[in-house]
Formats: sequence, structure tokens, C-alpha cells
Amino acid sequence: MIDSPTKIAVLLAIALAAVEDEKQRMLINIILAREMDKEWMSISKTPYHDDILTGLEYLKNVIYSGSSRCLDMFKLIPTVFLRLVALMR
Repeated sequence: MIDSPTKIAVLLAIALAAVEDEKQRMLINIILAREMDKEWMSISKTPYHDDILTGLEYLKNVIYSGSSRCLDMFKLIPTVFLRLVALMR
């Protein structure tokens, strides 16, 4: 199966070969660049928060789970996050 970047490159080559006007070539380049950006910037449909917990229970689970979830979500290790919370109170 051909991946999308390859398809776009082939379309670009065909379109540029068929068009002789420089302005039209520039327009084709702009349109295809925008389409490539749309495809590469698409958002994953996989949910990040799939816990049944909400609010305080969810936060406690993130902080005390022992995994890297606190670091991934808040960019802080749990002890530093808890110190920050205490300072803000």
C-alpha cells in the first residue's frame, strides 16, 4: 500500500508536469502543502483520560500511582507537584 506522503508527491509531480504556467505551479504547491499539513497535524482519536475516576480521586490516582503519569501530565515529579500545591494554598 502506498503511504499518503508518497501519494502527495506523485500528485505533485503529475500536476507540475501538466501545468506550464508558473503562477498555477505555485498555486498547486501551496494547495498540496496545506493538504500535507492537515494530514500530518491530525489529532489522534485515542482518549488520554479513560479512567472512571473524576476530580480529586483522579488527581490522587495520577499522583500516587507510582508510574510516570504525574511527570507526563504536569511535567513535575509527585513530590514537587505536592510542594507546589502547598505553596499555592
